[in-house]
Amino acid sequence: MSFSTSSFQTGGPDTFRPDSRRPRRQPTRTAGLTLIELLVASAVSILILALLVPIVMGSRRLFTLDQARTGVNQELQTVASIIGDDLRQAGQGLLYAGAGYNSSPRPIIVTSGTGGDTLEVWTARNNAPTPIGVCGTVTSTQIPVSSSSSGCAQGDANSNNIPDAAEPFENFRVAQGGIVEVYLYNPATRTGKLVNLTGRTGTAANFNFTYTGPAGGTYGQGSSLIILNRRRYSVMDGQLLISENGGANRVVMVGITQFRAEPLTTTGGAWTPSMQLSTFSQVRLTITARDPQGLTRTQTNTFFPRNFLSQ
Repeated sequence: MSFSTSSFQTGGPDTFRPDSRRPRRQPTRTAGLTLIELLVASAVSILILALLVPIVMGSRRLFTLDQARTGVNQELQTVASIIGDDLRQAGQGLLYAGAGYNSSPRPIIVTSGTGGDTLEVWTARNNAPTPIGVCGTVTSTQIPVSSSSSGCAQGDANSNNIPDAAEPFENFRVAQGGIVEVYLYNPATRTGKLVNLTGRTGTAANFNFTYTGPAGGTYGQGSSLIILNRRRYSVMDGQLLISENGGANRVVMVGITQFRAEPLTTTGGAWTPSMQLSTFSQVRLTITARDPQGLTRTQTNTFFPRNFLSQ
């Protein structure tokens, strides 16, 4: 038997091809945005930003204004507190005429002005020597603080020809440059006056302070010398200034547009120096300030000078 191999030739019509009937795959689309979609998204983003920017800027402006308003209020409160403490302590350690207000120093002095009031507050100076007594009759140029003839000679433990009681006063005068302002007070007449101690004469047993000041008044044994503390508040060029004991002005606050100090009577009316001191009741303090944003804030407080009112 013979077989023909022609039908099994390689490449013939009956050759088995396993992939010849598998379907072809279509190419897949790459993920992304078309130009139109990108333009639409950009337009929406711009619209949202356009709506948000005014809101953010408005919030920032309100925050800035609120900060400025809070800052001014805090400064006003601090300044009012400082001045209020001085007003409450007015007259502390001071002795003055009880029947009227015409004896110097006055515990509270207010001078009105177009740019704002000037306020002076007087107290005894805390860091100064304690008051010392007068020993003998005060002349037009000398104040005796030790006198053997008057029976009030003072001791001299340091042997420096300065009475022990007067030595702190003398040291303080020298430390202040040789001149110091003091209050000469007579408790018998309840009157006093401001004088400047300028030097000293004598020995410990007969010691005098030399002075300059107004004439008048009777001051002898039993009178006192008191070193004072004076604070002066005033306004200049929109600045609230403070001066202590006649020294240079220092800035307390800027942006001040109003500074008013109003002494009031017990019935709430305006008090004037010609009235009896017993009718003085309180001080109404009004301070107005403007911040860099142009906002104006006003704070009004009432203070009671309890120290000299209780005298």
